[in-house]
Amino acid sequence: MPNSNRKLMFITMLVAQAVVISFFERFIPTPFAFAPGAKLGLGNLITIISIFTLPLTDSAKVVSFRLLVSTFLSGTFSTFLYGFAGTL
Repeated sequence: MPNSNRKLMFITMLVAQAVVISFFERFIPTPFAFAPGAKLGLGNLITIISIFTLPLTDSAKVVSFRLLVSTFLSGTFSTFLYGFAGTL
């Protein structure tokens, strides 16, 4: 298998894992009473893994695809804006 296909499969697996973790994180009650919209951000663990294992451009792809897919699945536009600001 060529190296580009292997890297693409690795990126898609990281994105899928981050989306699943972000989806199940929505079922965890918010531990912060003073910040009702705050969440733990467990999907960012996959982002950290991608930063250490991939080049910067591929890490940016993982973060942007995770943000888009998780927002489309169960989010709002404000969720997208907060996630985008956190990404930058």
